[in-house]
Amino acid sequence: MNVVPRLFPVLCLMATCSACASGDLDDATLATASVSSSRTAPSPSPMPSPTEIAYAGQTARVLFRSKDVERSASFATVDTDGYGLCLRAPGKGVALLVFSQRLMDDAVSQVDDASEIRRRPGDTIACQGSGVAWVRG
Repeated sequence: MNVVPRLFPVLCLMATCSACASGDLDDATLATASVSSSRTAPSPSPMPSPTEIAYAGQTARVLFRSKDVERSASFATVDTDGYGLCLRAPGKGVALLVFSQRLMDDAVSQVDDASEIRRRPGDTIACQGSGVAWVRG
């Protein structure tokens, strides 16, 4: 694995950082410096878009084979894996629908659809318990 391309932005930042030259480099200095990257962590946004709401409702109806489905009112998880919405239906258990990226357009093409459905108990911990606000989906 060639690490030179990954180190190049860091080296450029260090070369231009006045604190690096003076030796006054601390955590506060590092926190204010930014390096652009093609891959960024998701920014937290607690509310799903209308497209994500519709997608979650349709997915829950197909997944649970029921019209009586619910989803979490906000994202249950926001991490490097993506944005997770909890889904459930009476007597059917829960599932976590994870969007790898936010869906902000009116439609989702198959090419852009990189969502994942997780149903294992260990994967749906965020959906279990009384901390989830449920809405009809």
